[in-house]
Amino acid sequence: MGNYKTTGEVEKETGIKKRVIKYYIEQGFFTPTKKTNGKKPIWYYSKEDIKKLNQIHLYSELGYTNKQIKKLIYDSNFDWDNALDQQIILLRKKKRHIENLLIAAEFMRLVNYLQNQYCDFDMDDFDNSIDDFSNGVFSSEAEDNTEQGIMMLGEQISDSIDLEKLNEIGTKFYDYISKFKDLSNEDPKNSSVQLFIDQICKDVSQMFPDLNSKMIIFGIRMLPTLGIDRMIDMVVGKENTIDYIEEAIAEYIKNEGEDKNG
Repeated sequence: MGNYKTTGEVEKETGIKKRVIKYYIEQGFFTPTKKTNGKKPIWYYSKEDIKKLNQIHLYSELGYTNKQIKKLIYDSNFDWDNALDQQIILLRKKKRHIENLLIAAEFMRLVNYLQNQYCDFDMDDFDNSIDDFSNGVFSSEAEDNTEQGIMMLGEQISDSIDLEKLNEIGTKFYDYISKFKDLSNEDPKNSSVQLFIDQICKDVSQMFPDLNSKMIIFGIRMLPTLGIDRMIDMVVGKENTIDYIEEAIAEYIKNEGEDKNG
């Protein structure tokens, strides 16, 4: 029908499932431009309809409520900036909760791996809160606060590294990256790759005698688990460092604008 598309065609173009599109229509988020009447009505979507549909789907994916989505679309006075700020805070909390799930799971895997058998955890410590339970990965004294546990781990790492070691790590890290680029297309089980891993484990053991290969792989697995924001917290020794930096830069930009206008 001219420049209009059917629900099936819109699904192929946007990747949004038909049932989801139907739900958005039923919830009153929007109404497609054209519809044929009959035993089975067919909706037809204009370019603007598809644009609005993508917008609605984005808001939904970001976790906005149906009420908020309608205001975002129809209320010209809706405080978009404040809503987005609040939603980002909520999404960061969800991200942190998922990280805590991964931390607890990785710790369970590590303990089972070290003991070479299933470890029966005391679920009384779980107390239906993975965010509290996951801190046990780092310290039994921080069971009320996951963040404190992570900060304590950061302090332990910082205390174990002196400047001389840090320089040595930096030099070796550059060498490791260079060699890894050459080996990254090889099978991980290849002898050349295994020799490379063997060298890394030996170097790390020399610098940190308390670490073994099983602890090293745990550290590697924790890299994608902990977001860069939490890693920075560990290094700096301050919780919510990124928020602090963001606030400081925002204040700088504000003052910079005032200086130019003044």
